[in-house]
Amino acid sequence: MGTLRHGYSMDRRTLLAAATALTLPRSVRQPGLSRLVVDGLDTSAINDEYLGLLRTGGVHCVHKTVYREDSFQEIRRFAAERPDRVVIAGSVKEIRAAHERGRTAFVLGVQAAAGMYGDGLDLAMEQFPLGSLGALRPALSRYRELGLRIQGIVYNTYNVFGSGCLDHVTPLTRAGRRLVEEIHRAKIVLDVGGHAGERTSLDAVALSAGVPVAITHTNFA
Repeated sequence: MGTLRHGYSMDRRTLLAAATALTLPRSVRQPGLSRLVVDGLDTSAINDEYLGLLRTGGVHCVHKTVYREDSFQEIRRFAAERPDRVVIAGSVKEIRAAHERGRTAFVLGVQAAAGMYGDGLDLAMEQFPLGSLGALRPALSRYRELGLRIQGIVYNTYNVFGSGCLDHVTPLTRAGRRLVEEIHRAKIVLDVGGHAGERTSLDAVALSAGVPVAITHTNFA
């Protein structure tokens, strides 16, 4: 068993056992709510044919991958031109409202905070002469205003925040710890699957201190 920072300890089997044991008690289930099918992550090009395939497949909500600001603007324009088919959703309530109106809900997410598949949060820090972790908060706030609701840390290889699945033993960095804190502060869902490394992922889960963390696309082998 590996020891994490801040006094937490957890290994992969312990994490998986805890995750699979989590079932919603009958006392807190809400009667009358229909079951929704959510695509955990999709990187497809968006067009009318794509929307038709989602409807045919019975998908009600999609975690849609976006990248930098222009990517957010593109998908928002697409949705605005098809208000009878698509809704950019920012909450569970909005996802359910879209379903009731026969629309497909898109929840916008970024797979990494830096690099090719990231939204450049590392670049926000570099805009200061000596770098500043304080730049993460306004950068995340700007993306949240654009519709960001799911944020990843790293894509496959290391960045300033942690390490990807090609290097499982490297921990979450100091900048990564600040990133996790700011993601939760902004009420954005932290996503560690499926490209973050094992050590970085477990560090982020431990640092989250009871706040739910998503693992949207990976294999639990």
